[in-house]
Amino acid sequence: MTKKRNLEKYLKQVNFDKQYKKLIKKYRNREIVIYGAGQLFQLINNNYDLSKLNIVGICDRNFENNGEEYYCGYKKLLIEDLVTHNTDLILTATFEYLGLIDHLRDHVFKRKKVEYRPMVYMPFWMFIKECLFGVSKKDFI
Repeated sequence: MTKKRNLEKYLKQVNFDKQYKKLIKKYRNREIVIYGAGQLFQLINNNYDLSKLNIVGICDRNFENNGEEYYCGYKKLLIEDLVTHNTDLILTATFEYLGLIDHLRDHVFKRKKVEYRPMVYMPFWMFIKECLFGVSKKDFI
């Protein structure tokens, strides 16, 4: 199986269709910055209508040395741009979102109130299964 196919399997297993509908309902009118432009984001961007969310930009540490202004149709933001950008929600499009959210909260946005949320989260039952049986989201990558 290819990596793309495994990621599709992961999104199906975590029921991303349902998660995405909740994202739209809850955050439709808020300015959103996506953090993470890797394979997970690309798969979601290619298979879901992200225009239903008010995405004002996308940030990724790999953008630091790239001169392009847009990525997948979204304005590219550098990490330092996040502090001055007027957004109130960051959706992390990464698997290891807990450490990233802690870093953003503790080091990037020390003095600014911003809400953070993973774009795709692992349901509690899947987390328990991973802890007890060693089945990991990394098995899908």
